[in-house]
Amino acid sequence: MSHRYEPPLLAEVLPELAADIAARLEHEPGAKDFAPQVPGLKLLSRCGCKEPGCASFTTGALPSGKRPAPIRTIALFGTIPGVSDIILDVSGGKIVYVEILDRPDIVEVLDKVFAGLRAGTA
Repeated sequence: MSHRYEPPLLAEVLPELAADIAARLEHEPGAKDFAPQVPGLKLLSRCGCKEPGCASFTTGALPSGKRPAPIRTIALFGTIPGVSDIILDVSGGKIVYVEILDRPDIVEVLDKVFAGLRAGTA
């Protein structure tokens, strides 16, 4: 009997971050319609840049092919000092990438999650 792998949900792994993203989307002109997607965002892969402060991750299929779907970028700026800006990439009406920099707390959690996925323990 084989089990189908299901990537972890952002809202389960980092509930405060998911709530922050959803709240920022609710208040961002032209972006409110994306807020309902946040609870279902899956942590598919980490950014491959290897920068120590990068906490960016993929949540959906990035466009590819001869005529890839255009990507819309939504910048969600932090209003609290010390809270990072969050950049979302949207393709085909879906949030497909979340860019977050300089958040060692999130990097630490993602490191553990993706190490567990590689080891088959998550």
